[in-house]
Amino acid sequence: MEPTESKNRFVDSVILTQFGEYDSIKVKKSLLEPDCCDKFEIEVKVTYWGVNFADIYLRKGLIPNIKLPSVIGLECIGVVENIGSEVQLFTKGQRVLCYSGTGGLYRSVVIIHQKYCFLVPDEIEDEIAVALPANYLTAYFSLFHIGNLREGEKVLVHSCAGGVGWAITQLAKTLNNVTVVGTASNSKHEEVRKNGVTHVVNSNNYQEELRSNKITSEYVFDVIIDNIGGHNIDISLSLLNTFGRVVVIGANHIISGEKKLNFLQFMKSWWNTKNIRVVDLIINNWIVAGLNLANLIENTPEKVHDVMNIIFEMCINGKIKPRIDSVYNINEVTDAMKKLANRKNIGKVIIKI
Repeated sequence: MEPTESKNRFVDSVILTQFGEYDSIKVKKSLLEPDCCDKFEIEVKVTYWGVNFADIYLRKGLIPNIKLPSVIGLECIGVVENIGSEVQLFTKGQRVLCYSGTGGLYRSVVIIHQKYCFLVPDEIEDEIAVALPANYLTAYFSLFHIGNLREGEKVLVHSCAGGVGWAITQLAKTLNNVTVVGTASNSKHEEVRKNGVTHVVNSNNYQEELRSNKITSEYVFDVIIDNIGGHNIDISLSLLNTFGRVVVIGANHIISGEKKLNFLQFMKSWWNTKNIRVVDLIINNWIVAGLNLANLIENTPEKVHDVMNIIFEMCINGKIKPRIDSVYNINEVTDAMKKLANRKNIGKVIIKI
């Protein structure tokens, strides 16, 4: 079908009006733009949103090329209500997950290109499905495609009680004899052990605790998933085994406090490490790599869709199970984001529309 005449539809939206504090986030009706499907787009009536650290980066002004005011939100789930003339992947009435690395999905209705959407199997309910894209895709690609995790290896996972850390632990344990060491605050240790973490250490002094307990000699790591960035990359290198791989997936060290940084300052802080030298990588047979899910789905959507189907199958078969920490309503968006930023969650934080 051809795009229809504009209806000037207004839908519930979460809008960032300026970079900075939480009071710059407004929940209000806004014009749905575009308000009709182009030939490769679908219209989705949304039921849940997923909350991610990238939403916090955006609020702080750390994501480039964002024009204000801007609708935030990377992932949602809902029901297809309309489709464009060239859409072949979806039909009306189907449930779909949507993921967009550029945001714009915290609306009650979204219109989005079909390549950013995934058909949800009937066996997976909305609350569970919305916890899969950002967390489990990141975990899968960082562990298996870049980290090349094998049976019998040892993995260090930071923030193992968070959504991505929870996913990494479960996926790592699908291989035989894999040891998972995780960092988390003391109050979360019992729960992450139940999820499969072999040994858990305190987030604030994990390096000292590893060494003081003489765990380092036993747990020299083959794969380290580093979501902290900055100087922590130096620590990750110091804990690597021969042929060890560090996969950097975030810069959560910058979230601590509310210090204002522009994008250039953010990038300098993220990569402010002096110890990544090519000669060290060669001599020690190490690999340091990074993962950006937004660019991955933009440039190679077929690969992302293939992995998402694997994740769906693993979820149906009980090999993985997202943990939903809390469900907020649409007027509690800032509370949901604060819980994530303050690392008070165990598992995924979601918002019901």
